[in-house]
Amino acid sequence: MAIYIIIAVILVVVTGFFFAFPSPKKTLQKPTFTTTNQGGEPEKIENRYYDLRKMALKITPDLVGGQSTGRATKVFGIVMDWDTGEGTVTVVAFQNGDASMYVSSGGGIIGGAQYRKVRKAVRSFVELGQDYIGKAEKTTTTLLPDRHNVGFYLLTNKGTFHAQEEWKAIEYGNSDWRPLFNEANKVLERLRQISEKKS
Repeated sequence: MAIYIIIAVILVVVTGFFFAFPSPKKTLQKPTFTTTNQGGEPEKIENRYYDLRKMALKITPDLVGGQSTGRATKVFGIVMDWDTGEGTVTVVAFQNGDASMYVSSGGGIIGGAQYRKVRKAVRSFVELGQDYIGKAEKTTTTLLPDRHNVGFYLLTNKGTFHAQEEWKAIEYGNSDWRPLFNEANKVLERLRQISEKKS
């Protein structure tokens, strides 16, 4: 059932039904969008997806309650990118309970840390990420995943680790990454719930 929850969330998001910031039409490029201001004049709104994702990937542990020192490698955050074929959905989670979802079409949900259920789901997600360090490779690049793939960036006090898995292997196979994906799914479900309450 977990897989289908996230699919439902993504279908809603990429088709533009709920957003925490301005929503454009579906596109994989970095567009600008037009709305109308009070004077009736068109107003351009830039898609913030790429900037928000970049900022999340540059977060340091001290900003989210983590430790930057110590011998052990500790995961303090996870950035998961899912290429749906129509665009990319990015789930961002940090050990302090903060979470957001960004969509390459320009929409998303932000500000999850103020909700207890979101924080609980986020901490489980990030804690499980600790078990995946050995399955990922250290990286200095932060590319988006290949088409129909899911990418995981594990943010640690020793740098960033990355792995990529095919979506079909997660959905239909016995992928080692499915449990972590399912935890991300729970975070998305909690974010969806708070978005519905706000709407």
